[in-house]
Amino acid sequence: MEGVWSQSDEGGDFILLFIDEGKLYVGVNLGADVHLKPISTNVTVADNHWHSVAFRRKERKCELWVDSKKILHVVASPGDVNLDSNGLVYLGGANPKKHKLLKSLDLTNKFVGCVKSLKIFGKDINMLVDSLKSIETPKYCHG
Repeated sequence: MEGVWSQSDEGGDFILLFIDEGKLYVGVNLGADVHLKPISTNVTVADNHWHSVAFRRKERKCELWVDSKKILHVVASPGDVNLDSNGLVYLGGANPKKHKLLKSLDLTNKFVGCVKSLKIFGKDINMLVDSLKSIETPKYCHG
């Protein structure tokens, strides 16, 4: 696996976006699913070009957009409509309490790549200022 983005808490709720062999995948659990069933988008994003990726969720309905085109519409399993979260977003990894889940999906590698910008609820996130852990930006991401 080439990269992971997730938002989750200590329970079963999470949104998971990841890249495998260059393709973008998504998985959503609002607490009703026992096993995650990631869905492939068949969209290649590891092609040395910048891409815009947006994930939108309203209750159980989820959409994934790439480069301003809706490429995926899924509905989470019946049950809760809320995403119970601790408010933390894990970019390039996951909540340590989710390692068993990630290992079951063979998602053990960290994201290696570039993120030009990040918005959550329409708000620009300064990843250098707002991050809990500082990491060095790869040289190939500059410019």
